[in-house]
Amino acid sequence: MWIYLGMSFTNPQKYLKKIKKANRLAEYEEAVDALFREQELIL
Repeated sequence: MWIYLGMSFTNPQKYLKKIKKANRLAEYEEAVDALFREQELIL
């Protein structure tokens, strides 16, 4: 899912790696929040 959604952001590689490696829900949520906060959504 995130491979598809990640391409909707300006520079998603670092964030997608963190999302993929997240072992706990808190780590996953932190990575997703950072992606939405720090990268521009391209439509």
